[in-house]
Amino acid sequence: MKEDDEVLGLIGDAARSFVRQWGGAAPVRKRVSEVVDFNREEWNAVIEQGWLGVMVPEAKGGLGLSARALTVVLQQIGEALVMPPILNAMATAVLLAGLDTSYADELLSDLLSGEALILTALPDGASPPLLPALAHGWVHDALGADGLLVWDDKNRQLLHLGADQMHHVKSRSTIDGGSISTVTLPDGNRRVVADGTVALQALSTARDVISIGSAAMALGCAKQAFEITLAYMKERKQFGAPIGSFQALQHRAASLHVALASSESFLVEASHCFDGPNRSAASSAVRARSADCALQVVKEAVQLHGAIGFADEHDVGLYFRRVVALASWHGNSAAWRRRYRQHAHLE
Repeated sequence: MKEDDEVLGLIGDAARSFVRQWGGAAPVRKRVSEVVDFNREEWNAVIEQGWLGVMVPEAKGGLGLSARALTVVLQQIGEALVMPPILNAMATAVLLAGLDTSYADELLSDLLSGEALILTALPDGASPPLLPALAHGWVHDALGADGLLVWDDKNRQLLHLGADQMHHVKSRSTIDGGSISTVTLPDGNRRVVADGTVALQALSTARDVISIGSAAMALGCAKQAFEITLAYMKERKQFGAPIGSFQALQHRAASLHVALASSESFLVEASHCFDGPNRSAASSAVRARSADCALQVVKEAVQLHGAIGFADEHDVGLYFRRVVALASWHGNSAAWRRRYRQHAHLE
């Protein structure tokens, strides 16, 4: 479904209303310093919004909207530093919706209803998703998960491991306040969700959702960091005048504005390609471009704040941390450019 501007505006308004309640700097600062228990109340609020099913067909319990609607939501999530594993859960929902099996439908229903938080374990990098030998591995945002979808490369199967089949050995906060966990995946009964080419295609789609979604989140973070910086340049005075009146700094700010605007336009175009044959190439390209742009913006934002920009007490540093983490999630820009070249048949 391709939404008009009015529908997208309503989706954006709903997202802004949500993040005003659940986003902000205070919870992120706490997450940065310690491992915080998974907030079920916050997750239930996400479920009530219906966002996990934004790209899931209505026939399977979703909203039946497009990738453009997904990016509108995630840009707001990025701007407000909301931390639950929304993007991974969205990608998992799209993955399960693409599998025509009763077991996948059952898992999808549990995920969309909030009965279970099921995430997809994708490793960093643009290589095929797998956890070697299903042994010990790092899993992003697994804290609070009720189950994982994991690719068994040896048997070419996509497996579902329930909470009773996982043991969280150690969890810790990442630089941005997210979490990363070492997970032991024991031997025993493992439910097969899909196998072979069908499973790989579903995983590729999930990776595309994560790539375009993380691009939207990174741009949302960068945009808010830029707005904070503009406000600071108007109030901070040097030599008796606001530093924003200095032409050299105006030129730097103008360059950042142009970079953000062009990257946001690229994001819109990439989202329109999501249902076509160029989906993987477009999502990989915008992921690389947006990460580079967001990193440029938050680095400049810290510099334009001067010494206060390096202080933990200032919010701009939280956006810097978040963008650094997002820019390396599941591979850096070089890895995503390599994936773009592969799907664009340039190598």
